[in-house]
Amino acid sequence: MELLLRLFLLSYFWTFVTSSSAQRPTVYNGTYEVTSQSKTSSSFMNFAYRLCLNSVPAHVYATAKPCSISKSHEFKVTVLQILRGNVVVMVTRTDQASGWDALDLIITWTLYIGNGTGYEQHFIWLPYTTGNYAWNKQVTSDFCKSLDGKLVDIENKAMYDVVYKYMESSFTSSFDNVQSWLAMTYDRNVTITQSNGQPGYNGDWLALGGYPKAGYASWTSVGIRVGIQPHTLGNGGMWTWYAMSSADRLAPLCAYNAAH
Repeated sequence: MELLLRLFLLSYFWTFVTSSSAQRPTVYNGTYEVTSQSKTSSSFMNFAYRLCLNSVPAHVYATAKPCSISKSHEFKVTVLQILRGNVVVMVTRTDQASGWDALDLIITWTLYIGNGTGYEQHFIWLPYTTGNYAWNKQVTSDFCKSLDGKLVDIENKAMYDVVYKYMESSFTSSFDNVQSWLAMTYDRNVTITQSNGQPGYNGDWLALGGYPKAGYASWTSVGIRVGIQPHTLGNGGMWTWYAMSSADRLAPLCAYNAAH
């Protein structure tokens, strides 16, 4: 028991010591108010961050809504081009397929500077792009929290592809693959659940090893394995395991989620 306690404390000590040297994206939040009108359901806009940035943001996420709570208009913002000082977006009305008369809108945005990739309101990054971290799921989760992030939930196939390609192009290793814990869980009914309780992506299972492991009651945690070039064939996909396992070839994968 004493040995287990020492190993537990050592893993936490190592996690928080290494967090000081980990890559951590810089996050900025802001708003932009504009009077807009459109004869069609979509309108192009260009707004400045009003920040002195040294590099182009890795990802920008934005939402739009009327300034007045009496207006029922709903909008979706699609980022078209990210520049160092401004971003070009398309604002599309979603509550009905029509334009809108002059309307005061507030654009709320979040941008990320640093190594990583984005998918809608999520920004995903590898705090380390090389190395071997034999951490179990809880230690990895606490490590991401120490960087103000969390483990990654994968919503759908499109997000899976974004995460996979980012890891494949960003991580270097002497091994033929790298693995990361995800926030999602799996049950024996072949159901994938995100940490927010919503269904998660259930596909692209790792063929090697016959995943998911429906016959193992304790294998309820989900991860992702990515083949490192040039050893990609058969080395990629999602897998299940028990949360306390500390395998090799692991690297922490963390996420920020914009709150707006």
